[in-house]
Amino acid sequence: MSHGHVTAPAEHTHLPKRRVLALTDGAVAIAMTLLVLVVDLPDGLRGQALEDALDAVRGQVGTFLLNAVLIALFWRAHHAVLRDAEWNDGSLFSCNVAFLAR
Repeated sequence: MSHGHVTAPAEHTHLPKRRVLALTDGAVAIAMTLLVLVVDLPDGLRGQALEDALDAVRGQVGTFLLNAVLIALFWRAHHAVLRDAEWNDGSLFSCNVAFLAR
């Protein structure tokens, strides 16, 4: 009788899917946080000074949005690829690390 637990493979090189996904989720969260740090506006701007500062960083905001969407799409595809996996062996883990290094 199964209680929803999956027995680990005998090899110690296998990781449960949840651990690989947790590593990927953390790396994606850090990457998206670092993206927003590039957009820098001085504090206390109002009126025309704020509008001028926003115009100056418009390209940075556009780049941030494009990169954030791309990272989110890669993250979603990654989860879809691993949907049916329960355990990840050393080669799949290496591929995951290569994916994260991009």
